[in-house]
Amino acid sequence: MQINEQQKCASSNYLVEGSSLKSFYANAFCAMGVPEAHAWSAAEGIFYADLHGFDTHGAVNFDRIYLRMLREGSIDPVATPIIIGERMAVALVDGRNALGFVTGSFAMNEAIYRARAFGIGAVAVKNSSHCGSMGFYAKQAIDAGLIGLAFSNLGTQGILRPPYGARALLGTNVLAAGAPANRNAAYNLDMSTAVTSAGRIRLAQKQGESIPPGWLLDDMGKAVTDPSAFECGTAHLQFAGEHKGYGLAILVDILCGLLTGASVGPNLTNLQGDGSKGRSDKNIGHFFLALNIADFRSVDLFTAEMDEMLSVLQACPTTQANKQVMYPGLPEAEEAMRRKKSGIPLTQSLMAVLEQVARQLDIEPPKQVSSPNSEGATISRDSSEFDTSS
Repeated sequence: MQINEQQKCASSNYLVEGSSLKSFYANAFCAMGVPEAHAWSAAEGIFYADLHGFDTHGAVNFDRIYLRMLREGSIDPVATPIIIGERMAVALVDGRNALGFVTGSFAMNEAIYRARAFGIGAVAVKNSSHCGSMGFYAKQAIDAGLIGLAFSNLGTQGILRPPYGARALLGTNVLAAGAPANRNAAYNLDMSTAVTSAGRIRLAQKQGESIPPGWLLDDMGKAVTDPSAFECGTAHLQFAGEHKGYGLAILVDILCGLLTGASVGPNLTNLQGDGSKGRSDKNIGHFFLALNIADFRSVDLFTAEMDEMLSVLQACPTTQANKQVMYPGLPEAEEAMRRKKSGIPLTQSLMAVLEQVARQLDIEPPKQVSSPNSEGATISRDSSEFDTSS
């Protein structure tokens, strides 16, 4: 069965109350020694993915990535990011190995502050860690009435090979861009430079599904639809648009690594070992940019013309009767409305993991709205068609 996020079996899901899930994240972080304000900041970032349908970036990563890194000591639970260099519209932030969500939110807020003061704010970050969906940070700018861009590399991780290359030298480097509208849902592009996320491939493997041809290729350039080949190293994740995605991945490493002093994927360890020894979540870099619309033109005129442009896109005739023309940000906004109403879908296995975390940390698990086979259970999806987040 080929992966299709619109056809996941609803009966395999629990529905949990959104506010309860977010509180669970915050309480767990606090139990792991994270200060309360930082715990809630991180909880907001993870819950953004749950609410907007990026199921490869929400609850599934909570214990697997964030709590694991806290247990192992690779993240400092009490660290606070600081500005180590600044000049007018520009700042460099040292994340000091804090939770990536804490550092990312701090840096984007700083970019927003400088954009309001100078028209543009550019903040680069080093010594950070995995910070979830980059669209979360673009939305910070959107909510402030600004245009926002957010980039993140993957530190030293080598996951993708350059075109014609035999070594994995780049991460699934990610970028997001957002702009506010008035009547329509905001534009919010959240994408990886890879054709899909590694998380979606792992999800397909876990669910016993095949993947579309073109996501993975073997050493001979033949398409592989068995997702287990990715973890085995016999098939390799591809760039979106091949050379175009490759070029963007290099750009992300320039902005997030070379400009900041963070790590990059193209390093000697990866060159010599095809990434297996070079993978590390340490010293990840980010880059955030905010633009104050009011310093360019009337905000009202901008948002009115955004609405017109987005409405024209949606009104475009389609070639397929069952398809609708959409734009990045619209499917996620619609999914968020559904999930606010019905709850967040979690698989039985994932719910079991969260309940185990709750027992270990002596906190309340997420509150269930319904259990498997309950009427009204919604369909889970791992992301919108526009998202290929890392």
